[in-house]
Amino acid sequence: MVSVLVAAIALSPVSVSGTLVTGKLAGQPVRFDHSTLKKLGQAKASQGGKVMDRADQYILSLAVGNDFMPDQHLEVWFQIEPGQSVSNRSFVFKPFPFGSDEWRDQLYGKREGTAVPRGITTVFAFDNRKGVDFTASHQDKFTATLKFGKAVKGKISGTVSVSLPDKATTKIAGSFEAAITALP
Repeated sequence: MVSVLVAAIALSPVSVSGTLVTGKLAGQPVRFDHSTLKKLGQAKASQGGKVMDRADQYILSLAVGNDFMPDQHLEVWFQIEPGQSVSNRSFVFKPFPFGSDEWRDQLYGKREGTAVPRGITTVFAFDNRKGVDFTASHQDKFTATLKFGKAVKGKISGTVSVSLPDKATTKIAGSFEAAITALP
């Protein structure tokens, strides 16, 4: 039996100018103006106490405002080979049904022994303004593209587009300059 250990922590967003991602969140217009790229620990798959596979975890967080827990935010979770950089990389997630051969291939590829997915894995969307109360989590049937430039002095620029299959028609796109943060 293979088990996957996923580590997650909340880090305070860092204000960086240059982020303008717009669209609809929970069916309402949204303008994300803050972003962070959080490097988490590693996702690991173990069998019989032995680590069989691992990948570095990241979250691109887009937020309205610079609050610790922003009312409106969207997170794109992705994983890459250990020790690789996100600089000058692109990631695409296509809307295949969960568990289908196409879905598995885009996350696990054809590599022997891959037990931890690579690429975009999940998108979380939140709109917790008074009277809205929208939370969505998607691991399939969404479309997402991330394109990163070169990381320079703790920041990285890029573009993002996300379209979620929720009834509220969440769809965003734009450019960002994200502060890079990591686990202490």
